[in-house]
Amino acid sequence: MLNSTYIKTALKSVLGVKCFQLKLKIKLTTLALSNLLSRRSATGSEEVLVSLTSHGARLSTLWIPIECIAIAKQRPRRIIVWLSKANERSRFPTTLERLRKRGVEFKYVQDMGPHTKYFYALDECMRSGLPLVTIDDDCVYWSWLLSRLVKTSFSSPTKLIGYRVRRIKLAEDGSPLPYSEWHFCESTDDHPLNFITGVSGAFYPLDFIKILSLYGDDFTETCLKADDVWINYVAAKHDIRVRQVDSAHWDFPQIPGSQRQSLWSTNQRGGNDVQIKRTYDQLTLAKLKIADAAFNTNSNIV
Repeated sequence: MLNSTYIKTALKSVLGVKCFQLKLKIKLTTLALSNLLSRRSATGSEEVLVSLTSHGARLSTLWIPIECIAIAKQRPRRIIVWLSKANERSRFPTTLERLRKRGVEFKYVQDMGPHTKYFYALDECMRSGLPLVTIDDDCVYWSWLLSRLVKTSFSSPTKLIGYRVRRIKLAEDGSPLPYSEWHFCESTDDHPLNFITGVSGAFYPLDFIKILSLYGDDFTETCLKADDVWINYVAAKHDIRVRQVDSAHWDFPQIPGSQRQSLWSTNQRGGNDVQIKRTYDQLTLAKLKIADAAFNTNSNIV
């Protein structure tokens, strides 16, 4: 005979999934109507620049994450989408043309892999004096994505801020353990071993943008396929901390039918480990180990 508690738990789980699916369908319908009918500017008065990139089959659903930003109450000063020059003569989707008329900027550049998402935006940020927010092209973001990142930056103006942060694990000799063993953060502390992942949205302050721009395209020598590795390495090298918006990380839903392509899968299966080993020098790793020990000592004292 089934236990009543078991039945309640099972029902709650099923209903939770059903409610989430319904919420997602309502969100996508709202976004579609906005894209079709809205004439309101996609940009606003929030002092940030939102940047993203896309390619291939994902161009057909690229309007979804952009519309997530455009439909919100608090909207950025600028939204720039970086597309490969190889697609410059391709047919431009009607959904994106509507967004262009509402103020979204589309620029064709040399493809730099996942680094395209932020690389070309660095100069734009420095010229305009705007900090940077990056998003991915295959997520459905809730309307508070931008406002909460910006609000968190008010109390942490020098830090990199994200909804999804991992904690680097170091071996006794100071070398990084496999990426698959790094757990997600469970606090908003700016721990020295925090490692921001950009998939759920990330905020980069202007001071960090200036530093990152000094390195140019040096990432091509060590981690061409891992933009997160490069960004975190440069931050660690310059003692710039990372913090999570909430005590628990956020995974925003993927666009239905959109599957993360082989790059993500390759990095998860060990590709990140190879690129981390190539990128992080011994001096930076030693600095992280010392900072970790100091952080833990101070925490114990408190």
